[in-house]
Amino acid sequence: PGPVAADRHGRLPAAAVRFGLVALAAFSMLLGSATVSTAQHRSGEHQSANSLEAALQAAIHDPTAQRAFEAIFLESKVFMRITEESRAALAGAQQPDGRLGAEVPIKLWAVKDADTGTPTVPLFTSAEVLAEIYPDAPFVSVNGRVALSLTSGGLNYRLSDGGRHRVTWTAAEIATLLSRNPKAAP
Repeated sequence: PGPVAADRHGRLPAAAVRFGLVALAAFSMLLGSATVSTAQHRSGEHQSANSLEAALQAAIHDPTAQRAFEAIFLESKVFMRITEESRAALAGAQQPDGRLGAEVPIKLWAVKDADTGTPTVPLFTSAEVLAEIYPDAPFVSVNGRVALSLTSGGLNYRLSDGGRHRVTWTAAEIATLLSRNPKAAP
C-alpha cells in the first residue's frame, strides 16, 4: 500500500501505521549523542523541550522571532519515530558509553502530508508529545541539525509541539536553513 494521510499533528490512522512511507538514513559514530528509546510518558523530557516549544510559538506569532527559532531548533533535541527493526539495529550497535560502534541504516517514518501529498517526516518537541501520538513507538532523539541532515532530500520535515503549533520545511527550505546556519567549529 502507498502512503496514507496524516492529520495536522502528524498522526496516522491506527490501521495505517504499519504502512507508513519510510526514508532510509544512516547513523554513524559521529551521532553518538543519539538516544534510542520507546515512546512512553516522560515528564522530564517534556520539560527540557519547553525552550524549543516557546521559540516555535514565538516564531509563529512574530516573524521577527523566526531566525532565533531556527538557531534554537538546530541545536535542540527533537524526537522522530523509527521502525522496530531500526530500533533493534541501533540498540545492537550501541557501545557501553552510549556511542554507536558502527554506521547503522535506519528507517524513519514519513507520512503523506494531508495538504500537499508530499512525504513528510514528523519531528516532535518532546518524547511526551511523540508518545501521545504514537504510543509505544520506537524513536530516536537527535538535535535538529542532525535530523534535517538524515536524508538526501526530497522529503519535507514537520516539527510539532503536539498542539496547534507546527512548522513544515520543504527540501529547498531545509537546504537554505542549513546553509544560513552553518555549524560552528569546535
